[in-house]
Amino acid sequence: MCKSERGENGAVLILALIFVIVTGVVGVALASLTSTNLSATSGLQAKRGAEFAADAAVDAAVQIVRYSGATFTSGTWAPCAPNTQPLTMDGSTIWVECTLGTATAPTGGRAVEFQACGVDPVPTCTAVDLTAQVAFDDNAVGGGPQVGTSVTIVSWNDSA
Repeated sequence: MCKSERGENGAVLILALIFVIVTGVVGVALASLTSTNLSATSGLQAKRGAEFAADAAVDAAVQIVRYSGATFTSGTWAPCAPNTQPLTMDGSTIWVECTLGTATAPTGGRAVEFQACGVDPVPTCTAVDLTAQVAFDDNAVGGGPQVGTSVTIVSWNDSA
């Protein structure tokens, strides 16, 4: 009887090669996924930072206008208060301009539209980050004008 000399000597090598190839493919896929996620996270952080800076700048401008009693002309954008341009929030430079708003203000109150730009708005803001319509109720309980009595945010549109 003739005995066959076929053993399993090469099978381990083939299994090891398959394991190395599969591990390499999975490793490359994970590296690619990690790179994509890091890039997306970086972009989102920059966008959110600009959004939060515009939010804070408009919030500050609303409070400045609330207590200043300033009024604005329809169709004419102007700094919300003298000597406040630009505002720097968290490393971002934001310009906030004001004009007569379209919101309905209480009798004796003011309606102001705020517009935040991440770039100098002169002559016009071409990259609006945030627009807010605000109604100021400047009537005191006794009937006379009292600046800063109350504020109503009518709309707050973030486009950053």
